Amino acid sequence: MANKDLTVLAECVDIRNGKRFVKGQEFNPAPTPDQAARLIKAGCLPEAALKHAVEPEPDDADDGEVNLKKLSIDELKAYAAEHAIDLGDATKKADIVAAIELAEGA
Repeated sequence: MANKDLTVLAECVDIRNGKRFVKGQEFNPAPTPDQAARLIKAGCLPEAALKHAVEPEPDDADDGEVNLKKLSIDELKAYAAEHAIDLGDATKKADIVAAIELAEGA
């Protein structure tokens, strides 16, 4: 049974693994508290998602960085939207990655 508190409201990407979610899917596994807060702010998850957020296991914890080059163009666009990054007129994958990296100061 799907958890309605974790039902995706708008397309988003799980930054832990690059998995893309579309509206209506359950965000599974549950996001971390920081991730839940960002997704709620971006309008991707309902406010109630925060109560289901889980701290990462020490073995599963990473630096939170996503390998942008492994994401598809749609996933990159969703990532940019989730992080309020303006892609300008970038349409090619390399240009989108460059715009995201520039915005994040990479």
